Amino acid sequence: SADVFAAGGGIFGNGTDLYIRQSQISYNHASGDGAYAVAYGGGMFDWGSGTEIFMSQIDHNTAWSNGLTGAGGGIYGSGEIEKCDIHDNSAIGETAYAGGLYISPSSVLVLSNSTVSNNMSITSSSNGSYGGAYGGAMYVDVSAMLDATDNDIFDNTAQGWSSGTSARGGGIFNHGSVYFLGGTIRGNTASSESAY
Repeated sequence: SADVFAAGGGIFGNGTDLYIRQSQISYNHASGDGAYAVAYGGGMFDWGSGTEIFMSQIDHNTAWSNGLTGAGGGIYGSGEIEKCDIHDNSAIGETAYAGGLYISPSSVLVLSNSTVSNNMSITSSSNGSYGGAYGGAMYVDVSAMLDATDNDIFDNTAQGWSSGTSARGGGIFNHGSVYFLGGTIRGNTASSESAY
């Protein structure tokens, strides 16, 4: 259902430890409705640092707002993700952050041996003076850190509404720190041309 503040379409973790193994988080939606609405974590939202996800699939989740912000189509949070497939998730809003993974402020995400593909951040703003799409696959927030080893990040998109609307970081938008060892970043797109 839609709300002014919507978070965790599939799972909401309020500073708790989450351990997910050989599971699927799919087709969940966090929907924010209203001029000042925000939506965080279509598949999962977690404030805690104890999240561990192993050999799981996070796909076709959406963080959607018809107001201000949609962030973390797949996951909004931090922790450890290993041997997972994160694909076809979307963040949609006037300002859209991270179709796949949003790493929350002052936190750490350890990502290893995983694929992050076909995720999209899509701005709903047609006004080039505000709004935008940042991080098709991932957005690393202020003072946050992404520690990534042997991952494949491909075919993700940060999509603007029209020419002049910001679209940055088809693969990763970094506002913190990123350590990337091995793996590939390929075929990602940041486009301010309209897709509509």
